[in-house]
Amino acid sequence: MPAQDKIIYFISGLGADRRAFSLLRLEGYTPVHLSWLPPAQGESISAYAARLSQAITTPDPIIIGLSFGGMVAVEIAHLMPVSRLILISSAATSGGLPFNSKLLRAWGIHRLLPYHWILKAYAVNYLLFGAKTKRQKKLMREILKDTDPRFFRWAMGQIIGWRNTRRPEQLIHIHGSQDKLLPCRLANADITIAGGGHLMVLSHAAQISRHIQEILG
Repeated sequence: MPAQDKIIYFISGLGADRRAFSLLRLEGYTPVHLSWLPPAQGESISAYAARLSQAITTPDPIIIGLSFGGMVAVEIAHLMPVSRLILISSAATSGGLPFNSKLLRAWGIHRLLPYHWILKAYAVNYLLFGAKTKRQKKLMREILKDTDPRFFRWAMGQIIGWRNTRRPEQLIHIHGSQDKLLPCRLANADITIAGGGHLMVLSHAAQISRHIQEILG
């Protein structure tokens, strides 16, 4: 009887969903995509991570987090033992966030931003996320169209206010050298994808899949 596939829990990026991971190919593993929950009023990222972690039923799970989902995954790893935590285009600690996010936190500008406009600013988002092909741009438009502005606003506040300084021991960080949202020079990544932008989970899916297979053995 063949061995049963191991489970990998995926947490997508801000505004994204399981479609962001659609091009990854990981043999011997079954993906379980954790769906975003509506945040409670005034809920912190750590409290939110505790609620989201209730959907994880595997002891010592493998978790892959993308962008904001990686930050949530770090918070989950602070709450429960994990066998492996893989971040893609994310930040392991608050030191991985760019200086302008700290300015936004200090000035509180993020509370005034017109998020309905940001979610529709496709040309700007293509540039920031590194979406270049028609397929990547189409998927970005679909994901942004389906994004809940209330969740987006809450998540932006959590990113800007994140103060985590602890990097989980089981963490492996994969980052793109050309990431414009989270600069590679701040990432302290374990694996750097040459030419990879913030959307490299799509543009460099085959390369990232190989790295993940090697990490998991």
